[in-house]
Amino acid sequence: MATLLVALLAGCSCTSAAIAAPTITEFAAGAGPVGLAAGADGNVWFADQPNPGAVGRITPAGSATAFSAGITHDSKPTDITAGPGGMWFTENAKNRIGRIAPDGTVSEFAVGSKGNPLGIAAGPDGKLWYTATASGGAIGRMSTTGTVTQFTSGLTSNGSPQDIAVGADGNLWFTAPGTRRIGRITPQGVITEYGSGILTGTPQEIVAGPDGNLWFTENGAFASIGRITPAGAVTEYSSGLPLGSAPRGITTGTDGYLYFTDSGANAIGQISTAGTISEFSAGLTASAGLRSIASGPDGRLWFAEQTTGQVGWMSVAPSVGAIGDADVTDTAATITGTVGPNAQATTYTVQWGTTTAYGQSTSAASAGSGSSPQDVSVGLTGLLPNTIYHVRMVATNATGTTVGADHVFTTTAPGAPSATSLTATVVTAGDATLNAAVNPENTSTTYHFDWGTSTTPYGAQVPLADAAVGADATDHAVSQTLHGLAPNTTYHFRVVATSASGTTYGADQTLTTSPWRPPPPPRPPPR
Repeated sequence: MATLLVALLAGCSCTSAAIAAPTITEFAAGAGPVGLAAGADGNVWFADQPNPGAVGRITPAGSATAFSAGITHDSKPTDITAGPGGMWFTENAKNRIGRIAPDGTVSEFAVGSKGNPLGIAAGPDGKLWYTATASGGAIGRMSTTGTVTQFTSGLTSNGSPQDIAVGADGNLWFTAPGTRRIGRITPQGVITEYGSGILTGTPQEIVAGPDGNLWFTENGAFASIGRITPAGAVTEYSSGLPLGSAPRGITTGTDGYLYFTDSGANAIGQISTAGTISEFSAGLTASAGLRSIASGPDGRLWFAEQTTGQVGWMSVAPSVGAIGDADVTDTAATITGTVGPNAQATTYTVQWGTTTAYGQSTSAASAGSGSSPQDVSVGLTGLLPNTIYHVRMVATNATGTTVGADHVFTTTAPGAPSATSLTATVVTAGDATLNAAVNPENTSTTYHFDWGTSTTPYGAQVPLADAAVGADATDHAVSQTLHGLAPNTTYHFRVVATSASGTTYGADQTLTTSPWRPPPPPRPPPR
């Protein structure tokens, strides 16, 4: 069911991966796991539906523990998501939503007049959002203390809302298989439905993709994988699905692909954002009853097998995050980025050249075999002054090779300062501190930051008059604080350093201010 990516990939790195030989491993886990999601504790949690019902936890090593104390008997736990205070799950048969803390302590809350909750997701507003099918259906919102609001206006009756996920646009998106529609609900509760373009199947589960769109599974006589843009345009993909496919769960992998369970073909499917589909089944128990799938804290794909009472994982190729440049001079540069080994021994290289043919590559270096993305950097030397270079990072593990996106930088004029834009800090609804490193390269140098809501042009600079930074050959940390910014707004900025030898522009960076929240009401005076 709905899976909220914790890091939700922090934006698309537009990478591509070549899958060589994914490994599938299965573990005994409960009586019939259905919903599944990554937890903040580094484990994977699942809803175990068969009576009497339980919620399970499985470690990356495959050790499973079931918790049933505090869960209403025969409540049929169905979907699960990470949220405030632990994991939140729907109890479809008893009209409740439960929360289980990392230590297994359970709290339950009634869902309201329209019951039979199915899908659940943690919303951007700090609330839990769920789908309900009873009495014509509803989309529900629950606070962490159990206060419920249900929304039906704009929802076609008997749509049977099933799965729900947070989109990149900050809204909640849901499937309505009863009417073969996809719906969107804003955090304020405004519902819009989209049905045009859904031609081949019945929508099942939905997830935010790495491309800013929503992706969903469709089963039926003509199964497919669907994509819907934030504007509601639908595209369906079926080429690559075998006869008898029944796609169900769907998630975004750390390698830039989407993955889905296909219970009809008894396989794990992979689809690129361009719509290319592949399926893998080696290592799966026959007739497993595949249900939910999620990207785990270890970077692997975890999935539930309802029929066999198992939870399994499938290995994936490495992840390659967006790369940047630092300490760019007339003849050298440092290329920075992140590589996620996804629990397999991984190496990486940087390819570089004056065109996208690249032509040159650094020696392979190790990114380790851990679960979390690793910060990596590579120094390039022997570059030409005043020259545009293209670079990309390539990472390889036993499952495949991932090619990162192209990045462009320009070497400086001989003797010009080096200038590196760094991540903004202390970002609030109205303020932010811009940071950079400037090396004068032995010539008297000044600097400022360009900033604005776009880069064409930036529109403003801080300070208004350039500030001096020295005349040595040392990296200087510089910063300036912006005030009066608009809440919930993305800003661009870059550092600009100038000396008699030339002007150097740091790479563009972005920051997004926090949403505005009203201050808490004053406390009443003591009696």
